[in-house]
Amino acid sequence: MTDSRDYPGLLARFRSKRILVVGDLMLDEFVRGRVNRISPEAPVPIVEVSEHSYYPGGAANVARNLREFSDSVTIMGIAGNDPHAEILKGLLLAQDIRLAGFQQHEAYQTIVKTRIIARQQHVVRVDRESPTAPPPDCQPTRRGGFAAPDFPPPPHGEPLRLAGLAGPCNVRAAAARTLDAAGLPWIE
Repeated sequence: MTDSRDYPGLLARFRSKRILVVGDLMLDEFVRGRVNRISPEAPVPIVEVSEHSYYPGGAANVARNLREFSDSVTIMGIAGNDPHAEILKGLLLAQDIRLAGFQQHEAYQTIVKTRIIARQQHVVRVDRESPTAPPPDCQPTRRGGFAAPDFPPPPHGEPLRLAGLAGPCNVRAAAARTLDAAGLPWIE
């Protein structure tokens, strides 16, 4: 057991751990601007856009944050076969996050959360995601849906932890089946 006060030692040991993040792959979009008037069509502000940026969201954001502490982070999840997925892949690759489990499907829409901000105030959020379940060929099976990432077993036979996984394509079940098919140990 690690002494909870040994944070520097814990962080140093974390650097060498291989981490597999499984979950909803999202793209966070931020639109920033100024408001100088109200729309004549409805009582809403008109935002004059001055800045536009993207960041990894959902499980991709978790992977980005963990990458600060570990040299080996792999992402597993599903995105669409669309421009937003390409932006997300580029952002993850720029952070040296491995995309071995990044799956794309033409019938699936990449989840995008757009925040419109004016004068430091969050005006509105627009969510774009598939309202229906992914297509049947995306459903996890022993050999389908998700490919086994290049992710060797943890040292000394330690199992991977899959606690709290959820999302489209039932990623927790897909991860479990993928790890089973690859002969990798895991626990809840």
